[in-house]
Amino acid sequence: MIKKITWDEFYLIGVEEIDIQHKHLTDMVNKCIAKANGLLLDEKMEVLLEDLWFYTKWHFSCEESLMRILRYDKYEEHRAEHEKLLENLDEKIESIIDNNYFISDLKDYLHDWLGDHAHGHDKEMGAYVISKWN
Repeated sequence: MIKKITWDEFYLIGVEEIDIQHKHLTDMVNKCIAKANGLLLDEKMEVLLEDLWFYTKWHFSCEESLMRILRYDKYEEHRAEHEKLLENLDEKIESIIDNNYFISDLKDYLHDWLGDHAHGHDKEMGAYVISKWN
């Protein structure tokens, strides 16, 4: 049985819309885990993974738009992190579909990435956004 990612305040960056999106990403990963654990019989793993990829891409575009609008000085670095994650996520999803990679590995990868990225880059970006909005 693969354990779900537990959402907590550690992941909050202080920008409500981004925090909501991060929570939704976590929920989507947990839905993939539930499927892998045999708890979602009517869902297809390929569809869940595709939805996760597209939602992640959309989420990144939201963050990037916000950073561009507010002229965030670390925009290029942050965008490059997003591109790297999308490439890695795409490869891992393809491997899962081809049965060469396990959902538990994807969960660990995304958990680590969400923790590192959201708590690091996004937290810093969030502080910048808050300073510009106040």
